[in-house]
Amino acid sequence: MQVQPLAFAACTIVASNYLARSLVLHDSLKVQHPETDFWLLLIDDAPLSALSRQAVDRRGIHILRVAEIHLPSVEIDNFRMAYDLTEISTAYKPWMMETVALRSGLHVFYIDPDIEFFAPMTSLVVAVQTHELVLTPHVLHPMKRDGCQPAESDIMGSGIYNLGFLGMNRSASQVIEWWKERLKRECYSAPAEQRFTDQRWIDFAPGLFDCFISKDETFNVAYWNADARPVVLHEGEYSIRGKPLSFFHYSGLNEKTPHLLTRHHAGRPRVLLSEHSALTILTENYVKAVHAAQQECADVDMGYVFNEFPSGGSIALSLRRIFLRELVRAEKEKEIPPPSPFGPDGEEPFFNWLTERLVVHGNGVPVPRLFLLLRELRSDLISAFPNPTGRDADRLVEWFQKEGPKQFSLPRRLVPAPILSVQNARAKNLVPGLEIIGYLRTESGVGQAARLLTQGLQNSAIPFGTLVDTSPVSRQMDPFQDHKTDELSAEDAYECCALCVNADSVVSVRRRLGRDYFRNRRVVGLWFWEVETFPKHLNPAFQEVDEIWVASEFVRNTLAAISPVPVHIIPLPFGMAKPSLSLDHRAVGVPDGFFFLFSFDFHSVFRRKNPLGLIEAFKLAFREGEGPALVIKGINGDAYVADLEHLRHAARDRKDIIIIASYLDTATNQALTAACGCYISLHRSEGLGLTMAEAMCQERPVIATAYSGNMDFMNEGNSYLCRFEMKPVGPGSAPYPAKALWAEPDLQHAAELMRLVYGSPNEAADKGRRAASELAARFSSERCATAIEARWQALRAMKPVAKKELTMDDSISPSVSTQVKTLRKARQRPLDVDGAVPSLGSILFQGPRKTLRKMLQRIERQRKLFDDAVVGATSDHDKRLAKLEKSISELREQNAALLQRTVTRPLIE
Repeated sequence: MQVQPLAFAACTIVASNYLARSLVLHDSLKVQHPETDFWLLLIDDAPLSALSRQAVDRRGIHILRVAEIHLPSVEIDNFRMAYDLTEISTAYKPWMMETVALRSGLHVFYIDPDIEFFAPMTSLVVAVQTHELVLTPHVLHPMKRDGCQPAESDIMGSGIYNLGFLGMNRSASQVIEWWKERLKRECYSAPAEQRFTDQRWIDFAPGLFDCFISKDETFNVAYWNADARPVVLHEGEYSIRGKPLSFFHYSGLNEKTPHLLTRHHAGRPRVLLSEHSALTILTENYVKAVHAAQQECADVDMGYVFNEFPSGGSIALSLRRIFLRELVRAEKEKEIPPPSPFGPDGEEPFFNWLTERLVVHGNGVPVPRLFLLLRELRSDLISAFPNPTGRDADRLVEWFQKEGPKQFSLPRRLVPAPILSVQNARAKNLVPGLEIIGYLRTESGVGQAARLLTQGLQNSAIPFGTLVDTSPVSRQMDPFQDHKTDELSAEDAYECCALCVNADSVVSVRRRLGRDYFRNRRVVGLWFWEVETFPKHLNPAFQEVDEIWVASEFVRNTLAAISPVPVHIIPLPFGMAKPSLSLDHRAVGVPDGFFFLFSFDFHSVFRRKNPLGLIEAFKLAFREGEGPALVIKGINGDAYVADLEHLRHAARDRKDIIIIASYLDTATNQALTAACGCYISLHRSEGLGLTMAEAMCQERPVIATAYSGNMDFMNEGNSYLCRFEMKPVGPGSAPYPAKALWAEPDLQHAAELMRLVYGSPNEAADKGRRAASELAARFSSERCATAIEARWQALRAMKPVAKKELTMDDSISPSVSTQVKTLRKARQRPLDVDGAVPSLGSILFQGPRKTLRKMLQRIERQRKLFDDAVVGATSDHDKRLAKLEKSISELREQNAALLQRTVTRPLIE
């Protein structure tokens, strides 16, 4: 007798941005369980668009709205303010499951929308018939204590059971009521408090209710357990230890970064797709399915409206927390609860409630409620301001004026402008010489530039010393030796110093060393910058230096156009190759024979260095096994695991592409460069391009994008230059402005150049030798020393300008506008007396009245120049101020969104 399948209801909860995933869930579940009754709770109030409605109706999906799950309307308003998107989606679960059970008359499974089924879950469907709850633990094996994420502590903080999947018997009313009571006010995420939405509460369930806990490894496989449950692909079927995979949970998988299994643990993830080929295929197929579903409902609204206030602006997590806490307190003390900005009266009552000034005790000072409530969230603020409405009130308000918007991501309307203080400093006894301050032991391009500057100084007559800054996170193992020409006392300092750090670090370095360290000294900045647009938020760095040194014409042109201080080129002495050892190919992991090489630092912006474009060009140039290999060496990849995984993902199908993601010692680095058949850099922009120069000094042929700093030492005669088009930088490449332009190399041309170099070794060798000869002549230590001596003498002749303490205006003011410069010139221009006062002959022949009229007209023309400049400068100021206000508003909203995502990022979903 054939056993009839057991019917059950399945439900999921989504905002509109996850609708496509819920369709993939539905379709995969229906294949395994056609009898399923599928329900979808949409937490957005907006109606479904036409295409989305058609996609849902074709599948027979039951749609529920929040107003239909028997949650009072006032609680819906409270939930939308108290909880963020992740929290609210889980808080609705007991109400949703109860409603589905009542309407369908079936036992219910809640299933996260980012789950996909591959085989039936029959044992769980059977179990829910006789148990109140069906649960799946996060892990079924002891976790390796290897420092990877998630670790056991993450599991403890997030809950033993994963509630992305949960079965509930339709008669489990006691479970429902117990769960509702807790999620109503305590469904928030607070990892420090061992709280994570609804999951921690279910840890109590096995002791309170009748639970079935599944120990089947094929259920709920995800990033937190995939290392212990190896997924195998054989003849199109996925399995785990010989059993068919039932369902996989793609928690944290982002279609835009398919090389990462999850976004939740990008630091040291437990599972890397580059090490699991079956998982890579699994996730790639899922991304394709989601994309197809997105096309099916292409007109869906991708935003969650309750991330923002009704009038706009992101809602900071801190505001959600104080609202929830005050809501609980008011209910406990039977007071009027705080108004939700999503209530019937809108957001104004909520903002008025926050800004109301309170006196907590006696005759204290009135302080805005917002400041008092936020103070209670931080133990450091409680300690710093123990009497917030008494003696500490003014300091508390001042602190929030200065730090509140940044540290709590507060809306601008809630906090006035900040106030900055001024420090006093004392002078040192200055002696002739130059101090080099920089990352002199850091293995990075900026560190190497500082070391090259000291190398040039050793060929000069300038007394100099070095100060090593070890603050960068890059490895600090360069064998640099400190240098001091003279022994200086603690009260003495060289009269000039060179800060060999980029503009974004100048202010922080000066503040760390203190104002007295630089008092009356001439300060030079050795700067690099990689695009033709310099961001205005870095303009305060100009105020910290007396002049700027750069290593290429590209950087000089960019900075000189806006800099209020002189900008000069110092030719760094990279022209002489250091002796290199023979490379041990096997020890380094590179093949014998010809290989293309590219080296880069992940800290230097992955998209700018463009290793993905290089891989694509290599694939265009050569099929696997045609002869050459491609070696890409990157450092600091452990700090950018997502980018490193992207790189490995791009190279996964080619054994002739070798990724070296580790540091090599200096000698091995030099040997690797000397052993390559050709060095190649398809960068989008470079401030200089030291790795290219180092390869050329080793007589290696070099292929490079024909743009930016490398063009100071590269030409058609000594290298192979790749064509390009200028394209916008776009988002995601900070610190470079999204609207700035950089080069997009022609990958087809790059492939042609690679084939040319590989197929014409004699021509390539000739170019390499020519390059080495040219660089040795142009970029020697002697030339560098001559340039430094000239600038040092000029600096000594400068009158020291006292550097003022940075103010808020300084930190945001743009460079001086053309209108302001015109205004200054017009104001300083003396009255043209000779031109305005007519000659005696004019007075005699033209008459006094006519002469006076002409004289006044001439004066008026001069005055009009000044007036026009005033009007232009004022108009320019107004435009800049409006633009600045808009930029600050946008930045605060971005910071708020980032803070929310960072603080509330789920440990385990």
